[in-house]
Amino acid sequence: MSCYCDYDVQPTLYTKKVHTARKTHRCGECGRTIARGEAYEKVVGVWDGCLDMYKTCRHCTDARQYVKAHVPCACLAHGNLHEDMIETVRGYQSQSPGLLFGLYRFMVAAKRAGRLALENQNA
Repeated sequence: MSCYCDYDVQPTLYTKKVHTARKTHRCGECGRTIARGEAYEKVVGVWDGCLDMYKTCRHCTDARQYVKAHVPCACLAHGNLHEDMIETVRGYQSQSPGLLFGLYRFMVAAKRAGRLALENQNA
């Protein structure tokens, strides 16, 4: 079975690397603060001649890995991860009961981590 993602534009350059934050960053997917010392994914790419960079927190990358592990051909774009994951998983609900519930668990964990980090920052 071949997998094809119908994106408008394919990147001419694409690098993905996991970093440890030396300063605070903002996750481009959920908006959560990535704290100093926390691992995050940094993607740099050139789409349609424009250089873009995406920083993604551990919670969002874990959710993405969960979906890709359970859905044979999940096409998940940067910057629209949560909507793409929900739409993809809903399409597979009949084949994999509980998949959407599992995804929501990852999303709730990310929100809780964001709230905890905010409380610790304000304390």
